[in-house]
Amino acid sequence: MPADPAEAAVTLVQVLPLLRQEAEGRSRGSPRSPTGSPVRGVVRAGFRQSRRPSSCRRRGPARPDAGAGAARGWSRRTHTRLRRAAARRDHGAVTGCVDVRAYAELGDFLAAEHRDLAVRRPFRPHQTVKDVIEAMGIPHTEIDLILVNGEPVDFAHRPRDGDRIAVYPAFETLDIEPAARLRPTPLREPRFVVDVNLGRLARLLRLLGFDVTWESDAEDQTLAFVSREQERFLLTRDRGLLKRRAITHGLFVHSDRPFEQTVEVIRRLDLGRQLAPFTWCLRCNGSLVAVPKAEVIDRLEPLTSRYYDEFCRCAECGQIYWPGSHHPQLQSIVQAIGCFTRRPSPQSWTVKSVGEMHNSPSG
Repeated sequence: MPADPAEAAVTLVQVLPLLRQEAEGRSRGSPRSPTGSPVRGVVRAGFRQSRRPSSCRRRGPARPDAGAGAARGWSRRTHTRLRRAAARRDHGAVTGCVDVRAYAELGDFLAAEHRDLAVRRPFRPHQTVKDVIEAMGIPHTEIDLILVNGEPVDFAHRPRDGDRIAVYPAFETLDIEPAARLRPTPLREPRFVVDVNLGRLARLLRLLGFDVTWESDAEDQTLAFVSREQERFLLTRDRGLLKRRAITHGLFVHSDRPFEQTVEVIRRLDLGRQLAPFTWCLRCNGSLVAVPKAEVIDRLEPLTSRYYDEFCRCAECGQIYWPGSHHPQLQSIVQAIGCFTRRPSPQSWTVKSVGEMHNSPSG
């Protein structure tokens, strides 16, 4: 401590700025000096800068054309980040509202209080009618026709405030002339790719004579790729999977029971006349080919070889099939599905205007 009071006063005047700088640094959470001293070190003629990210540091005087952010001392990176955040807020702003009504089985995707009536839905500038409808929980693969104020539109149409939107399902026998269908042309040969949790549905469809691909560990991306590249109907209970743009032919399976699921698929796609039982391998989905008994007799059990003479073999995995004791049970399953999928009378559907779907006997 200096003995001279004047010298002590000068020393105190020099130390006070250092203490003030240290207090400010602690309030900002900056680290202590490497030496552990409570007073920050001096870098040449100035004080050591606080250890804040460079994007948050104040800069020098702003350029005259730098904008309001730079005038406040913000860095260019901070100003860019704030500008992008403002753009995202504008992008997410609600533009207006539309009235959407879903018809027939599309109502099953909605809450009970929203069925069979028009639902008020908000939309944003970047959203199309596809986005608005899928936000309600309806996959685009279930839709065959969209009318906006009475006019047919595609999925890329951008709605306007106050529009009235009517959404119709993908009826295979729906007569929507002269309106344009949204779904691609029906597949000539109905083939399927089935989601991992519908294995028993896959086996029943194979039993009925349909080409069905199913793997117990298939990823969503794989299912979408197979559906698109091999032109297969995707069967799933996952709405999010059906909302992928890559999927053009898909069907949401409503029931959680295999028999009812099979009946639902056959009826909705009108495949009752295309059943060909016992033509596909239940194991690997290979085609079954009739073979003479002599070619497979070395693989048969003694009693099977003694009592049966008709055999088929899978062209892929080599599995052998014959009409054994289990055959009557399988035949009864096929007959029951055929009875449930047989329509009582042909019908044609005609869309006349928004909010109207008429069911009339054909002929």
